[in-house]
Amino acid sequence: MNAPDRYERFVVPEGTKKVSYERDTKIINAASVTIEREEHTIGNIIRMQLHRDENVLFAGYKLPHPLQYKIIVRIHTTGRSDPMQAYNQAINDLDRELDHLKKSFEVYRDSESTPMVCCDICQRWLHRHSDNIRFVSLPFAFRSDEKYHQFQVDRNLQYQCPTCRGECYQGLEAAVQELWKRRNIADRDLIASLRAAAGLPPIQEEIFARKRTLSRVSYERDTKIINAASFTIEREEHTIGNIIRMQLHRDENVLFAGYKLPHPLQYKIIVRIHTTSQSSPMQAYNQAINDLDRELDHLKNAFEVCGDGEVFKGLLMYIQDGSFSL
Repeated sequence: MNAPDRYERFVVPEGTKKVSYERDTKIINAASVTIEREEHTIGNIIRMQLHRDENVLFAGYKLPHPLQYKIIVRIHTTGRSDPMQAYNQAINDLDRELDHLKKSFEVYRDSESTPMVCCDICQRWLHRHSDNIRFVSLPFAFRSDEKYHQFQVDRNLQYQCPTCRGECYQGLEAAVQELWKRRNIADRDLIASLRAAAGLPPIQEEIFARKRTLSRVSYERDTKIINAASFTIEREEHTIGNIIRMQLHRDENVLFAGYKLPHPLQYKIIVRIHTTSQSSPMQAYNQAINDLDRELDHLKNAFEVCGDGEVFKGLLMYIQDGSFSL
């Protein structure tokens, strides 16, 4: 048989590094990490952890050959990070998460070094030092020795565990549902990144769904031009960009206002504002948003149907008010 010995699947040969790093010479902030004697199990959890990093543009892995027991993890990051930092951060996060999972399932015994407390509602015993564990956590005030001794001395004090207080998942089924929910979110992000990398058009859900790690509006001041800044608005396009630009042009303190869509597959707009010294981009932006909010609310009230003929009357009132022109 041509199949290698079984031990070669997990024993790293002498003189071979467990992990090797190779920077891409053609693409900035891209690199490959080769991990010896590992396969889909490790490759998949590293890939999933890397996708949680907002600075990672692409993360994937491959097995070069069925008889080569190694995986190659490919990482591409933004300018705010680099592949090595992203990889180390993912490994550290996984290490803490697995350690947290290990402690969550540890069986604690009642002793002087590991005191426990019983819930007065469900009669479940919980370890006092497990306050950082989700399923068996204790209230913050109970972490101190003084509070623990109060419970020992005063038997009238009532203690409720997090499950009875409704602060954690009610049983294993609810916890499993939450894990599947997070898995679905991660899978959707992966599919979106793969479709974008392949140049495929996005699905409708990708256009409007915003990642939880992204803020709706972000602000960046221009370091070269005084009183100039850019606002990035996620999951919006020409509709919102155009009305914000038009509203900003009504402000006499605004010297320039414009917007752009960076890329057809990036569902966000960047609004650029330059003001005089009597104002600032943040003030102009907030003023424009507030004015638009009042104007749209006024428009809604004007067209509200209160009875026969009221729609035309509302439209006439709105035109006469001067806020609308034909």
